[in-house]
Amino acid sequence: MMYMYRYRKRQVKKVAGPSSYATGGFEVVMGNLEVVENAIVKCNGGYIAEVGGISGNKVTIVVKKTVDVTGNVTATHAACAATSAAYASATNLLSASGSLVTEVAPEVAAGTDLSGVEFVIEAEGV
Repeated sequence: MMYMYRYRKRQVKKVAGPSSYATGGFEVVMGNLEVVENAIVKCNGGYIAEVGGISGNKVTIVVKKTVDVTGNVTATHAACAATSAAYASATNLLSASGSLVTEVAPEVAAGTDLSGVEFVIEAEGV
């Protein structure tokens, strides 16, 4: 009996971001793989990159913006012990309408120029 083995391969690819980001992310083709089974992505420029999906040998990258809350840490330590509403208010976790903001790192806006941001995708597959 003869067995066919498909050896797992790994590809690392560096790409620049799009000049006009589209909501939902952008695709990167991992040309050395027929099928991507898992992937991770990282980037520079103060953004957070996540794998939004995998289809065949394409990886969709979703980009989120970081939110700087470091300036509020010391000032709100006492508020931490108070109610969660007081803490949320003191740390700017309330939206303009007063509702609690649950997404700390929201997706970047459509049309954002990410051409100066480098993304490194590490993918495994066959």
